[in-house]
Amino acid sequence: MDIKEGKFSITYLPERDDVVNKTNNYALIQLDGFLSYITCDSEATMDVWILEDFHGQVWSKKHTIVAELTHYVCPSKSTRPNERSMPEIGKLVAVGGARNGEVLILKHQKNSKQYLYYTKSRVLGDYWYTMSPNESKCCRSLIPDVLSNLPDNVIDVILMCLPCKDAVRTSILSKKWRYKWCRRTEFTLDKSHWVTKNDLLHPTIKFKKIICQFLTLHEGPITKFTLDIVNLENSPEIDNFIYFLSRNGIQHLVLHLSFDNPYKLPSSVFTCSQLRHLSLHNCSIHHSSAFKGFNRLISLELCEVIISSELLESLIYHCPLLEQLMLVILENLDTIEINVPTLRTLDFTGYISSICLKNSPRLVKLSLEGRYMEVEDLDFAKVFESCSALEHLLFDFSNFELYSEDEEDDRILECLELQRFSDVTFNHLREVKLKCFGGTTPEMQLIKLLLAKSPVLVRMLIDRWFLEHGSLDTRLRILNETQVPRISIQHAVDPAEHSRVSDEPPCFPEDSVISFS
Repeated sequence: MDIKEGKFSITYLPERDDVVNKTNNYALIQLDGFLSYITCDSEATMDVWILEDFHGQVWSKKHTIVAELTHYVCPSKSTRPNERSMPEIGKLVAVGGARNGEVLILKHQKNSKQYLYYTKSRVLGDYWYTMSPNESKCCRSLIPDVLSNLPDNVIDVILMCLPCKDAVRTSILSKKWRYKWCRRTEFTLDKSHWVTKNDLLHPTIKFKKIICQFLTLHEGPITKFTLDIVNLENSPEIDNFIYFLSRNGIQHLVLHLSFDNPYKLPSSVFTCSQLRHLSLHNCSIHHSSAFKGFNRLISLELCEVIISSELLESLIYHCPLLEQLMLVILENLDTIEINVPTLRTLDFTGYISSICLKNSPRLVKLSLEGRYMEVEDLDFAKVFESCSALEHLLFDFSNFELYSEDEEDDRILECLELQRFSDVTFNHLREVKLKCFGGTTPEMQLIKLLLAKSPVLVRMLIDRWFLEHGSLDTRLRILNETQVPRISIQHAVDPAEHSRVSDEPPCFPEDSVISFS
């Protein structure tokens, strides 16, 4: 009967040389999820068939039990002499299976004695256990061990939801759970693994012990790994473990390291061909001859890293599917060119002369906080022309060289003339944030440019902490006189009032807001 369809159907037994009749010894049982037909053709052989295709009625012979090839495990000496020899195969009937079909449970026709037959080793042994009436009663009343009987896929899901430290502790639940954590594919090592009430060991020593366990016990791939450690000394174990990850299918790698000196990234990182997310903090990156490109990488974060302009440019260029790029560079860099057609977000903070954006038709979010970045070198016209899909824009004026001894610097104003942007229109730009606004003429020119070229702009947030008291109203009145009928100005926070209660600058968006109806 097909339980799913709720109907009976005819199953034809496998074709054999003789006809199955009442004298034949045969049985139908379930074996490893298949309907199994087991028959004895003689006193010394038994055939095991399985129905591989129910709808096509395809049978195949899985195993043949031959008495001469079977090793019989003799029962204990207390057994009667006539039971110490192997029973006749022809007098055994199959009643079930175990271990995914590797074990057959057989029963003798006369004395109902049960045997276990191991198909791989061809061993036949007694299945014999006696218990007292009290034990039998207790056994019937026991509740099944739910945790031990969970399917492997359910156990894997549970382990993935637990913190790494708790997942390892599940080994004490039962024998089935022991070392199941070794198949886990995602791990996070942070201070929670060695910061305890009684810190007797240095974090480096604890880290070495944990890594040793990983290398010894773990099975299968590790797709995501995060290492976030402070006060850890530079040690070869980190290099060895990264090499281990590179050979085990790592796809998401995060290294947040806090050394006195930046951690020198090993060349094995550049051989991780399956990487999709890479985040590096406080690392020193050098050229590797093994690097052929990250063809699957979609997210790259380089924070407080030491890297040359040439290597950074090459690294970005060899990520053809890159969508998210975050750069926090502490070293002085020259101009870098970013040419990634798939890029959607770019967040840059650091010391750099200029960034050249080319071919970025999908870029929707741009944030630039470049220290010592020259406006005339940035070339706003080329940047905006290559970012036709831009929706969110952030500039930090405190880091731009928009300031000059001569506020009317012709070089800066020339970069922001509307005539240079005749072919540029921000058809998707909805939000602009201007941090550390000082109210200089070039800054006002940039605001006018954005207002004139952004037909769907919803709001412009201006951080006026560095603006002289009273100057903002004058500047914004100039904007009111521009040909932007949708404009309305709101003041969210008075910087003078804020300074009386706090020495810190106000939170960025809580400043002057230019909204559009």
